[in-house]
Amino acid sequence: MIESESAPDFRRLHLLFLCVVLLFGAISVRLWYLQVVKNEEFLIAADKQRTRLLRRLAPRGEIVDAKERVIATSRPNFVISVVPDEIVKYPGVLDRLTQLLHLDPDKVADQMEVGKKTPSDPVPVLEDADIATLSIVEESLLDLPGVFIGTAPKRYYEDKTICSHVLGVVSPISREKLDKLVEKGYRPGDYIGTMGVEASYEKELRGVDGGQYVEVDVKGRMKRALDERKPTPGHTLQLTIDMDLQKVANDALQEQLALGRTGAVVALDPNDGAVLALATTPTFDANRFREDYNKLNSDPLSPLYSRATQTARSCGSPFKLITAMAGLETRNLTTGSGDYCPGFIKLGNRVFRCDKRSGHGHIDFYTAIAASCDVFFYNAGMKVGIDDLAIWAKRFGLGSKTGIDLLSKFESSGVVPTPQWKKKRFKKNPWVGGDVVNLAIGQGYLTATPLQLAVFVSALANGGEVLAPQLVREIRDVSNEKPIVTHRLEKKVRMSVGMKPENQNAVVEGMRRVVQEHGTAAGIVIPGLIVAGKTGTAERIEKHNMVNDSFFVCFAPIDKPKIAIVVMVERGGMGAETAAPIARRLLMQYFNLTTGQASVPVVRRGSGSQRRIVIVPNSGATEKPKPVQSTTPSEPDTAPVPNNEDTTSEKEPMPVDPPAAGENDN
Repeated sequence: MIESESAPDFRRLHLLFLCVVLLFGAISVRLWYLQVVKNEEFLIAADKQRTRLLRRLAPRGEIVDAKERVIATSRPNFVISVVPDEIVKYPGVLDRLTQLLHLDPDKVADQMEVGKKTPSDPVPVLEDADIATLSIVEESLLDLPGVFIGTAPKRYYEDKTICSHVLGVVSPISREKLDKLVEKGYRPGDYIGTMGVEASYEKELRGVDGGQYVEVDVKGRMKRALDERKPTPGHTLQLTIDMDLQKVANDALQEQLALGRTGAVVALDPNDGAVLALATTPTFDANRFREDYNKLNSDPLSPLYSRATQTARSCGSPFKLITAMAGLETRNLTTGSGDYCPGFIKLGNRVFRCDKRSGHGHIDFYTAIAASCDVFFYNAGMKVGIDDLAIWAKRFGLGSKTGIDLLSKFESSGVVPTPQWKKKRFKKNPWVGGDVVNLAIGQGYLTATPLQLAVFVSALANGGEVLAPQLVREIRDVSNEKPIVTHRLEKKVRMSVGMKPENQNAVVEGMRRVVQEHGTAAGIVIPGLIVAGKTGTAERIEKHNMVNDSFFVCFAPIDKPKIAIVVMVERGGMGAETAAPIARRLLMQYFNLTTGQASVPVVRRGSGSQRRIVIVPNSGATEKPKPVQSTTPSEPDTAPVPNNEDTTSEKEPMPVDPPAAGENDN
């Protein structure tokens, strides 16, 4: 008997069918998830694989002078860059590129290390590439995945050296700064201001970067350009500097530099503190800062150092104006005060001599200023006393930074010495009587920068306002068709001197007589322009030798002052012979005067009290050196003129940041 076939097991078929349905359902859900839910995310990821955003650096804002002449701008230059993300996929590319461009592999490696912070951004490895170099790289681009050729703005300074310390420079951002600023949009290879207004106005000058989307192949090689986002340039700065006046100052200082003398010139508007000129020598070519950095940094004359804002020296006789004011305000002097000058005073066992060795004889307040009689001011200083001398010096802004709109590290405070200061500084050397008489004539431990002296003279000119110097007149946002002014200069009064108008008039009258017949600056008289001035010849010890620094301070016109000028020439000799004629050249330029430039009458002193008039081209009257050391031994209550370069000059270490690793041109 044949048994019938067993019935099929439909339960197993149903289970198999259910599994197939579930599998296809899961696949469908996954496909839906990937294609619908994740669609945008994968599109972005795909775009990232086939497109890349190449940053287009924004040009820094232009810098123009007071007359709208461009003095700093940006020019395009060719840059060869690499993308760290791509380079790591093809290790041999970097070696090939360094060989093609003759680059230092270690420097490029350092740049790549910094670039790891933002690995998708191109890192420049060669700037200012010439046509020949570009051709070589272009021919090899198929074998150089991750390498791009593009353009970027490069800072350019029109006048190269004339205004370098004011403008400053830009340099590739260092690794340390990048760590702090990466969140503010800075990237490896970006430039940042490192001194001058480039540094202090970095935020305003730096623009907003744009970008160019490009399509790349699987090896990261560019195929074609896509969308573009244009960069926004930085704001335009209009400086208070008049480049015509700046050039006159620079040319005059360069003539002194040819004689081995360094120096500085500062000109301010005493009404609002605007800096009209700020020149210093030696200077440097701002366009070659990176290439010349090592040479500049090792130069014994320190060209990166601004003598206008950082060199604090004893100023000599200009300080007598403060001694005179302190005497009048404390009622230790009056305009009717007189004295007898035999040519010296004795203090203990020490002799302090006058600038006129034969003595001025009987001398009054005004003549003491005009003739710069040291004996008169020795005695005045001892009457006033150190406490009031220091108070009035500080009231005029000495001993503290001026607040100019530069980074603080680029300015020295100077020193107004007091017994407490000396005890802290020298510990075992007590304050002595000789310190007071030295201070009274602007010698000894007193130091001030030319900028501080300009602020002090401006306060005398404007009635007692100690103003913060300002370099920027206006800031403009030029991102729109019509520029928008975002900042205008406003006067900043740091403090008030608090002097009585009659005392101000008395000191200014003495300054007027300085620039008249029989005054120490009689040789710089300008017909039709009444100038208030004061010459100075300051002693200091340099490399075991006594040298004289030449100073002249002034403002004009005397009734409605428009400009205050300070000239310092290190190792320049007599203030009337060297510094004063430079100030005269600035006054002639500022007031657009041309008469009397060929020959200037000069008062020269003979060995005694006789004077003679000679004609010297662009020269001025002499002023004898300040007190010299006696041959008699010193006693504890006396003090020699100290070496204020070695002990009191606040010459700080070079404040300019060194170039970042790998930033020098190859």
